[in-house]
Amino acid sequence: MQFDLAKENIKEFGLEKRVKVIKRNIIDNIDTTNIDLVVSNPPYIANSFKLEPNIINYEPKEALFGGERGDELIKKIILDVKRKNIKYLACEMGYDQREPLEEFFKQERVEYYKFYKDLAGLNRGLYRLNLRNKSWIES
Repeated sequence: MQFDLAKENIKEFGLEKRVKVIKRNIIDNIDTTNIDLVVSNPPYIANSFKLEPNIINYEPKEALFGGERGDELIKKIILDVKRKNIKYLACEMGYDQREPLEEFFKQERVEYYKFYKDLAGLNRGLYRLNLRNKSWIES
């Protein structure tokens, strides 16, 4: 559904020659030579977290649960983007994952990143930049 919406938006704004949407689980098998941005909404809920029946009964579990702590797939995506020297990453995350991800960034020597909050004021995602220019962080 989101994939189709992204394609519709690209067409509506005339970006077919500039933007290519690739639907994959992980970027390992993709030629990233011309990729500048990865946008990801991975599963990020810890396996042991109890969800309400109106969610767990209707959403695929693989779209919700991201591992024992919930951030394992997010960390893999961060490492893949870093390893492949992709300039930008925008990634959704759990509201309680900021501190562990900040520690992970320090451990992996990821310098330029910024977290953002959702409308309820909860940490909900991160941006990562793989350039030496950090002016976007300070704005």
